Amino acid sequence: SNSSAASDVYKRQYSNRRILENFVRLKGSKIELRAGTIMIPGLVDAVEIERLSKFIASVDPNIPLRIAAYVPVPNTPWRSPTKEEMAEVANVASKYLKNVYYTHSGMTLKGGYRVLYPKL
Repeated sequence: SNSSAASDVYKRQYSNRRILENFVRLKGSKIELRAGTIMIPGLVDAVEIERLSKFIASVDPNIPLRIAAYVPVPNTPWRSPTKEEMAEVANVASKYLKNVYYTHSGMTLKGGYRVLYPKL
């Protein structure tokens, strides 16, 4: 399938092996570990986030995980996840981790923010 092929390309190009190894190395240090990922339907979805959550829990189930909703970028095939999809993946991650939170495209932002990307 296209999403499987895209996922394979993603894993080859953007391997997190070094990051995962660093989680294990830094666990015993005084550095406060936090994790974050982006939910991209068809690429980084519930299966991938569950796998990541299991790994983080194997290091320490108290490490916070923030799951951000993908914001579509022009000329990419992926869409933004729905609020329901975000709640579902957070629920999956919460089976393994004690501190899971997420953002979604329907949220109202409080405070200020800056756009760091150039206009296309």
